[in-house]
Formats: sequence, C-alpha cells, structure tokens
Amino acid sequence: APKGAEAQAAEASRLFDNAWVDASAAAGLIGFDPSGAPGELLSDRSKTEWSTTVRVLGKPLVVKRFTSLSKHSDSRRAAQNELLARLFVADPAFAPVFAGAFTMPRAVAYEKRSWNPFAARRTVVAMEAAPGKPLGAFPLSDPRAWVPRRLYGPLFALTRSLGLGDMNPGGLLVDEAGRYTLLDTEQGRYESHPSPNLFVPVDMPWVVNEALNEPADYASAVAAFRSAFAKAEADGSLSALLQKAGLTRSEAKRDLELIKGNVSRLDEVLAADLHVANRTFLKGAKEWGLDDAQARALSGVNRALLALEGGLAERRAVAMRDAARAALSRAGELTHRNYVLGP
Repeated sequence: APKGAEAQAAEASRLFDNAWVDASAAAGLIGFDPSGAPGELLSDRSKTEWSTTVRVLGKPLVVKRFTSLSKHSDSRRAAQNELLARLFVADPAFAPVFAGAFTMPRAVAYEKRSWNPFAARRTVVAMEAAPGKPLGAFPLSDPRAWVPRRLYGPLFALTRSLGLGDMNPGGLLVDEAGRYTLLDTEQGRYESHPSPNLFVPVDMPWVVNEALNEPADYASAVAAFRSAFAKAEADGSLSALLQKAGLTRSEAKRDLELIKGNVSRLDEVLAADLHVANRTFLKGAKEWGLDDAQARALSGVNRALLALEGGLAERRAVAMRDAARAALSRAGELTHRNYVLGP
C-alpha cells in the first residue's frame, strides 16, 4: 500500500538532509546509486548537454545530473547552489520567512567520478519527488497560473540574497491543495545590484506586469530575512550552513561576504525592481490610450484579481470585471489579455 504523506515526509527527512555527501554515502542512504537509474525525463531536451532531470521509475525520487562543459558551467557549483537554497529555506532561523509561502524538496548532492581523468566532471542532486504542476502548465485564466502575492516577498528575499539566476514560474510547482514548491536554483552566488534599466519579467516572478507593484507586499519578508541573517551571522552558524552545502572553509568565507553584501542591498534592489516593473506597466497602459487615473484604476482591479487564489467563484471574478469597466469608462478594454486576468 502507498505510504501516507507523514510517513513519506519522515523517510525523506531521514534520507535527505540537504547535505553534500560522497557517492557511496548517497547510494547507502537511498539503497542504490541514483545517478544511472532509469526514469522519465522531466527537463528540456534541448538542455541535456548541461543538465538532465529524471523522475526515477517506481521511486518517489527525482535525480538532477549536471555536467561541467566549460569553466562557465561548473557542475559542482550548480549542485551546491541547489543545496544552499534548500538549507536557507529549511533552516530554523529562516524558516518563518518562508512558512506559508513555499517549500523545497529535500536533497543530497555528490560528485560522480569517472575512471577517465579527462572526462567532464559530473555532479548529482538526488531529491524527494515534489507533487504538483508548474505554473506554466495552467492557462492564464486559471488563478494557479499566477504567483500568489504571499510568495512575492519570500521569493525576492531568497533570490536576491543568494544571487540566484534564471528564476521563473516554471520553477514553481503548485499542488491540488494550493501548496507551492520551489525548484531549480542551480544558478546562484552572484552579486545582486539595482538594475533600473533592466527588466526580465519571466526571471522575476515576484513582480507583475499587470498592475503596480507595492513595497508593502515585500516589507515583512525582507525584514524577517534580514533579521534572521543578522542573528545567524552573530552566532556563527552561516559558515556551517555553507559548508554543509559542500563549500570548503575558504569558499564559505568568500561567499558569505558576497551574500552579506547582497542582503545589505535588498532595499535598493527591491526599489529598482519595482520601479522598472511599474514603469513597464504604466508605459503599456499609456500605449493603450489610458490616462494616469485609468491606469491606476486598472491596477487596483488587477491587484484584486491577482490576490485571488484557486477555487474562486466565477461570480466574483465577473463582478470585478464589471467594476473595472465602470472605473475605466471604456467598454471592453479590460478584456485585453495583456492587462486583465480571465476571459
């Protein structure tokens, strides 16, 4: 009989503690070497030279394999980044920041050595399988296709503090109960700086194009993350956290300074992110003939719609659209797909 959710969680906690281990230890924990286990390919086939993600057949296990193709694609660093994000999300000091927002599947990572000294370095991340579907699997008329506002602050704080890259809604899963799981954090430990002239919305799931973004949506998560970071830095636990992810003592010291700098710039980076996102929204509204008052009315309606999550009554959505049409005094404008959710 299938194991219950509590039993599966207990087993995952026993097997996967978000640590860097050696290959034999990983095989001992899991009961077999997952690096070559057959399974269903989950990753983009066009990216298999760098990484592949496979759901192991008959096991609640997902394996992500990285290959170092050049000095710019370090497989060990990628696997460390996967662990590091998980360690921050699960650490007792930081867990309150992410509670009610999202979790990450627990994992272990290790290096898979080859008999060939000239072979490319390979690393493996073995993780518990996470339930749900990517946000991109849902039509835009479905509330599950949109990142909930309660995730904005936690996503921003984690991404900008750890210098994560290539963040997009495809890396977020949502299950039938509305629980979110974050995946794919292999790109990380970059410096975060304000970028007032750069905006890549698909890589910034904590902002929206369909409304004006407000600092209040992020304030509590940013403050909580900064407070937890200061306490962890004071008690010396951050270095141990980085070393658990497989960094050497010197690497941990170096990258802790990088993360510390990122945390110190969170307010400036957030201000730049919101400025560019809001400028994009207002520019688009102007191109569609809306004046400032109409654009802000549209923003208010869309923010209300974006605040709604799965299982909504269609009657409520229709009422919101009717109110929006009245506010803008332009029949049909709110049905344009670039601005309004739903048909």
